[in-house]
Parts: sequence; C-alpha cells; structure tokens
Amino acid sequence: MLGYACSMATVLLAAGGKNENIIRSCYPCSYVLIHDGYVALAAAESKTAADIMTFNNEIDEKIRQFFLDNTNLTAEEYDKHARHQWFLFADKMKEKNLIDKIIGVDE
Repeated sequence: MLGYACSMATVLLAAGGKNENIIRSCYPCSYVLIHDGYVALAAAESKTAADIMTFNNEIDEKIRQFFLDNTNLTAEEYDKHARHQWFLFADKMKEKNLIDKIIGVDE
C-alpha cells in the first residue's frame, strides 16, 4: 500500500491476511479508514428508505464479521468505532493484522 486505503480498499487489504503467499506491506506514513455504510436518507419514512436501511444494516454486519474473521480486531473494538470514521496508521494496521510489514521498519 503506497498511501492510504479507504472503505472497500481496506476490506480488500484485510482479505489477504490468511494467505501466506501474500505479504501486505505499507509505508510508515500510510493509513486506512474503516467506516460503516450508514447513509442518511431524506425520506426516512418511505418504504424505499426502509428497504435501503435494511440492506445497509445487513451489509454492515457482513463486513463487521469479515473484519472479525480476518484481522485481530475484537468485536468490542469494532463495535466501539462502528459509527465513526476510524483511521488506523501503519503501526496499528500491523497490530490489528491488516498488514504484515511496514516498509523501512520491519526489514
């Protein structure tokens, strides 16, 4: 990773965690953003808005479980940050198993 990964790019980064043939690396100044899929809807009373919110909640739960299964994040930690913009820098990414190596540090 050269600079930063946000949203789905962070999910893809986490996906390599259980494959020993993939070495996920980043620079010390790199960071990721983990966030939920919450969307504010203007017409919150409509059936369409309710359907979208139901879908969003289902996707959020699938992504939550994916992170819990593929990183060192705990459920409590993930849930604490779930409705926030959660930035993790290189050292925390390594601690949480989002990356394997920090370039220039772990060599």
